[in-house]
Amino acid sequence: MAFALVVAMLSAVAAAQAYAPIVTMVVTMPDGRTQELTATLESRTQQLGQTVEDSLRAAGSAEIASHEVGLAVLEPLKELDEVAYLRFASVYKNFGSVSDFADEIAGLMAASADQELKQATRATQPESK
Repeated sequence: MAFALVVAMLSAVAAAQAYAPIVTMVVTMPDGRTQELTATLESRTQQLGQTVEDSLRAAGSAEIASHEVGLAVLEPLKELDEVAYLRFASVYKNFGSVSDFADEIAGLMAASADQELKQATRATQPESK
């Protein structure tokens, strides 16, 4: 159903990104220890596809327009990978100029700054007992 369409769309996004199927990174902890993290893009893409399918099924419609599928993909994809989101959004939203990209990037940066501010605020507030 919609899941196959979502997976096909996300596979195209992943292919456009030229990702390796496994992403490995080394994270340095505040105390200096390092930890290697490995994530498979395929499993994250499948999780995203399942999230989108679940939200579409929750709407309860017997038929779902491809436009609705695209809308349902945008937000979870933004959380998964901002660059993949920007590429998908540029096609899906039919960007016609550089200013369309700039506006979308400005929105991403503002959201990121808001998130960082919230995290910093939480970190400086004393814990309630």
